[in-house]
Amino acid sequence: MSNELTTKLRASSARVLADLRTYYFGAALVVFALISRRAGQMSLWGVLGHICLLVLLTGGLLLEHKRRGLARDLAQCRRDHAELEAKVKEQETILLNQRVQMETERLQPTVDEIQRRLLAAFPGFTVSFAVAEHDGYVYPDELVMTAKNSAGEDPAPEDYARLLALARDSAKELRPELAIHWA
Repeated sequence: MSNELTTKLRASSARVLADLRTYYFGAALVVFALISRRAGQMSLWGVLGHICLLVLLTGGLLLEHKRRGLARDLAQCRRDHAELEAKVKEQETILLNQRVQMETERLQPTVDEIQRRLLAAFPGFTVSFAVAEHDGYVYPDELVMTAKNSAGEDPAPEDYARLLALARDSAKELRPELAIHWA
């Protein structure tokens, strides 16, 4: 952290010194013009030209300071924007999970009955359901089913097909609008 701070201080002091050198160079040009005019070696137009050059240099410095400030503000805005996007994404995920949980609880009596029927037909299997969610949208009339056999493994394809068919038949009987998919 101290190395970063040291680097920033050095860069900042280098910019200030460069600005001061430019300003002092312009001031020296004007002083030179005034002395030369006093000595009769430069016309009034030459002095005015040197003064205009000083004004241009000073204006350039002011614009450069303004540009640096705006660049710094833009970088800070981008950092703030990224932080806010991360917070919004986190809140969206929390709300989505809450919505899934709420919809799953709403369907819990139906889910319990379907699970009871599946466990009666297929003892030794563990079946669970959750409300379907895809791309940040909750589908309240769709359930996603997962199952494991007694060894804790995914069921065989033929068991999978029979489990899913029985679950869908039970869902049509209990709640016709409910669709069931495999996870």
